[in-house]
Amino acid sequence: MRIRILGDVEVEQDGRLMPLGGPRQTTVLCALALNRGRAVPVDRLTQIVWGDQPPSTARTQIQICVSKLRRVVGVPIESNQVGYTLHVDHLDLDLAQFESLVTRSQAQPSPIPLLRQALELWRGPALGGVEALRPQATRLDELRLRTTVRLMDAELAEGRHRELIGELRELTHRHPLHESLHGRLMLALFRAQRQADALDTFRTLQSTLSRDLGVEPGAELRELHQRMLRRDRTLAPGRAVPEQPPRPPLVGRGAAIMRVGTLLRAQHRRSAPIVIVSGAAGTGKTALADEISRSTGDAFTDGVLRLTFDADLHAHHALGLLLEQTSVPAQEIPVEPRLRRELWHRISGRRRFLLILEDVRMESQVRPLVPAAGSAVLVTSRRRLTALDADLVELSTLDLDEGVALLGSLLGSRRVTAEPEAARTIVTRCAGLPVALVAACRRLPAGRSLTRLADRLSDEGALLDELGDGVRRLITETVFTAPPAARRALRLLSLRGRQEFTEREASMLLRECAEPLLESLVDARLLEVLADGYRIPPLVRLVAREFALENAPRPVSLPVSV
Repeated sequence: MRIRILGDVEVEQDGRLMPLGGPRQTTVLCALALNRGRAVPVDRLTQIVWGDQPPSTARTQIQICVSKLRRVVGVPIESNQVGYTLHVDHLDLDLAQFESLVTRSQAQPSPIPLLRQALELWRGPALGGVEALRPQATRLDELRLRTTVRLMDAELAEGRHRELIGELRELTHRHPLHESLHGRLMLALFRAQRQADALDTFRTLQSTLSRDLGVEPGAELRELHQRMLRRDRTLAPGRAVPEQPPRPPLVGRGAAIMRVGTLLRAQHRRSAPIVIVSGAAGTGKTALADEISRSTGDAFTDGVLRLTFDADLHAHHALGLLLEQTSVPAQEIPVEPRLRRELWHRISGRRRFLLILEDVRMESQVRPLVPAAGSAVLVTSRRRLTALDADLVELSTLDLDEGVALLGSLLGSRRVTAEPEAARTIVTRCAGLPVALVAACRRLPAGRSLTRLADRLSDEGALLDELGDGVRRLITETVFTAPPAARRALRLLSLRGRQEFTEREASMLLRECAEPLLESLVDARLLEVLADGYRIPPLVRLVAREFALENAPRPVSLPVSV
């Protein structure tokens, strides 16, 4: 049984939502859930339901509510001399999960994964609008907000300012008077070299506070604003950030480099050719873009323009950044979208350059930026972006020979040749993922044998720890690009004994039609398509299993494969 109060109040039994009855029963259930494991006096329940003027039949009506919750909904409520107690021994209560995850995150070197899991449990305002418990709901919503701010601080400390901008913009839109969130957005923008946007964020908040409350921003935010005006260097990202995923060198990508270069040089079209390099996180898309930038310089006489997307970078602002890169003074860049697009096409029509757009998330980010014929566009993305009129070049993981060659380039061919079996084991355990192979080599002390590293990597339970936090974080970020329902499906599928499964097996496990969820995971590069089903990439499976076991400490009954 699952009880959810972090959003609309729900009770789920065997995958089916149970009818809660009227508002009175819902209120009693919420009051008991908030005090789980502790007895709630009947007088307290009557006061919550009716306030200071309960009817003479109040105690009887509370007894009826409890009886219906037991009989119809199946909630295990115990009667005692004090009142009623909701026992959580056999319950899945989202509030209890949330509090546990937040507490445990405090003991982690990086609290981000657990805080993300905790906040994902929320589906809306706490207690689903139960009016009688509005003060308690407000307290829970404040707890959610404080946890969110803590997560933002942890993300900023790890240098993820660009990735946070979109999320912080959404949060400040929902909480237009919350100074702490605005301060984090200002800092993220400033660190992303967007000082003008950071200062504009302060001015917007200042105007809102003055208009709605007649006050100025607090001293802490005003000081941050002044430091940004001074371009205070201490606001830059700290040096001591957690380990970042290493950038793999290019090995086994000769054919891809040749094909991308040929496609970009093709100028037989009326518009600039677009080439998408798509692959899972850690396959070397950025390294390939670097190589293309170097190797095609002779074809693009006006150089390379480069832009990395975050969730907040929309086409209008991206056009402004590109115009700045073409030396258009900021005061001459039009504010009106149509005029800005026209200026971009006039300038691009007179030049011949390679435009590299990295980490693109959706087609709409690319279309307005395509320059006039004569130039070319190289897009890197984890998604295939099939709605674009473009050529697609996919980067897969390395095969066994390519992986061994990468190890040779990192460790020296003599060392690899001396222990060929260990080298092949390392490639297999890292699933041929270049970023994982680089991370494994970095963890190998000088003079230590490859066989010893292979033995350590062969322990599946310790594999992610051996590869380091950078690889785990990279895969975790990919998992969180999928919709919540698809992430839940991935977690359940990761608990299977086998990595491969059919759509039918997935539907049986998830107890619903699995096809849209599986396709969503394929699009996010979290599943691979096989001739007769699907496969979870090994490292993705390990990360998803960690999340699944955090959320489901009790054994999970899985259907037998048929």
